[in-house]
Amino acid sequence: MKYGKSIIGLFIGFIYLFGMVHLCNGDVKPGDVIGPKNWEKAKGLIQPAVLNEIKNGYQVKVREFKPHNNPREYDEATKKYAGGVKIGPDGELINYIAGLPFPEIDTSDPQAGLKAIWNYYFRWRGDDYLFGGSAGGRSVGPMSRHCINKYGNEILNDVGQIYLKPHARVTLDPKPKIPGFENIDEFYISIVQSPRDQAGTTTLQKRYFDPLKEDDLWIYIPSLRRVRRLPTTQRCATKAPSDYTADDVWGFQGKVTLFNYKLLAPVKLLIVNHQKHVPMKNKKGFWLPLDEEVELVDVYDIEQTPKDPAYCYSKKILRVSKNTFSCAGIFGYDKKGELWKEFWTSHRVLTTRDGQKTWNFGFNASIDVQVPHYTTTDSFDYPVNVGISPEDYSLRKITTVSRMGGF
Repeated sequence: MKYGKSIIGLFIGFIYLFGMVHLCNGDVKPGDVIGPKNWEKAKGLIQPAVLNEIKNGYQVKVREFKPHNNPREYDEATKKYAGGVKIGPDGELINYIAGLPFPEIDTSDPQAGLKAIWNYYFRWRGDDYLFGGSAGGRSVGPMSRHCINKYGNEILNDVGQIYLKPHARVTLDPKPKIPGFENIDEFYISIVQSPRDQAGTTTLQKRYFDPLKEDDLWIYIPSLRRVRRLPTTQRCATKAPSDYTADDVWGFQGKVTLFNYKLLAPVKLLIVNHQKHVPMKNKKGFWLPLDEEVELVDVYDIEQTPKDPAYCYSKKILRVSKNTFSCAGIFGYDKKGELWKEFWTSHRVLTTRDGQKTWNFGFNASIDVQVPHYTTTDSFDYPVNVGISPEDYSLRKITTVSRMGGF
């Protein structure tokens, strides 16, 4: 009888624990409004910085999860090429051509974390994109960053960008790569358009396909009227007045092969998966969007540690959406192992030039939790596949861009 009672007790305990897990993680449903009176429902399902604001009066409404689609040509490239892709000895991709490198992730695979990050890095984002200028017959405003301190004081930081993939192209000719640039992973130019004391500062990045070759980085400083080559350690430098480093762009924009990865247990996360307002509606001095709804999405949590012990982060937890393989959130830890930054982002619907409904990043927020300080980033538009040329990426080009104030 004693053993029977023990078994019954264990069974009751299991039911209790199962019920508690259900209450904590399964009780959030479409239609719920989460605010200061019921914030516990979102505990563990939303980034802590957002949860703190909910405790203080911020509210979010939960809507039903609706997956995003990639453009059909990207999915076709995945089906055509993914079967031959492998991981090399330095963590690089071998036989990668275009599309998603690893459409199926086996969570028991020791390389699952690395494969998930390669999926993140080569997620769909167009063959090129543009902010803050004109190309291919289209004009668009800059990415606007609102940099907010703990007192609610705000500085506007407008940034223009052009980005180009010379390979892994699925929409623009030539496909799948531009002849003569097979050794280049990506080109990237960024210009600061505000605040005034930094306006015109322009940077050029060239990333190589070689896993051991470091990025080339240059900067044009208007006050000096000179181009300067930057050491790769500048990828760790915060781009004032924002909270972003170069490697923080879009969540993580570092060189994949410079880090180690470990896939952690899968989780669910509440994010704005279909942004309604472009740009987002917000209140001056407050970093979260107004009148947006959140969805419960499945994400991979991936632990990232640097191979270089001098790197600015001792560890990051990258939260990657299983649907889009884009960044949904991040925890960044300082050299002491203490939480330093959080990152929270949204996705929104994008219509391609041929009328396809797909997705891309919406607003995102980086929070320095130790200060605290907040940087939100949003844009009016997101033109992709505008026809940017590799010849646009030169030292002469960044001086021209700086003088013109944009692209």
